[in-house]
Amino acid sequence: MYNEKQIRQLLVRFMEGQTTVEEEQEIARWFAARSEVAPDLEDYRQMFAYFDAGMPEEDVAVTPVAAGGSPSVARSIALRVAMIAAACVAVAVVMTLALSPSSPSADSVQIAAVPVDTVSGAAVHAPSVPKADSVKSEKPKARRYHKYMYTPAPPHPLYAEARRKEFVDSLSDAIDAFVAQCVEEAQRDDEQLYQQAMMEGANRENAIVNEALASLEEEVY
Repeated sequence: MYNEKQIRQLLVRFMEGQTTVEEEQEIARWFAARSEVAPDLEDYRQMFAYFDAGMPEEDVAVTPVAAGGSPSVARSIALRVAMIAAACVAVAVVMTLALSPSSPSADSVQIAAVPVDTVSGAAVHAPSVPKADSVKSEKPKARRYHKYMYTPAPPHPLYAEARRKEFVDSLSDAIDAFVAQCVEEAQRDDEQLYQQAMMEGANRENAIVNEALASLEEEVY
């Protein structure tokens, strides 16, 4: 069992992102076993209690200010999380519209609507030539038309998969860059809420990427 000194050392490593999953579980168990801790550890106790509760949405909307905390900092973190979500949605919409297949042009539709019998019809109205008894008449050979002569072939599954991967990569890079910028600003204001902002951004990023993938698959297929 860890003592308070060891827990403090683990908290320093935790804020620097150097702890393992097992060490973070030990920190959570240590705080869960105590209803009262030192005043400077109270914020950490509430944070790990929030993590153990599964980070419910109602707690994010109205975050209680812990002893020694700053109401302005808490509001700033909540505002940045909302900005992250709004920016991610905007990026997803723009990328989806940019990659959506364009409608066929009027010229291609008009060409496709030309009847196939035009060529053979022209041959029917050709001037007749008197036939001699010794000459055999040759029947004109029917012209073969390819399946995709006037219309483009459907996209290959590999091409659709490549576009989907390119979309996911570009969207993920844009979201990661924006989240990293917001988290860096939040960390300068209050390191105690850094982990909370990072986890909120990651959860919202995963949800938006999944929603964008579903929308892209509907557009491609």
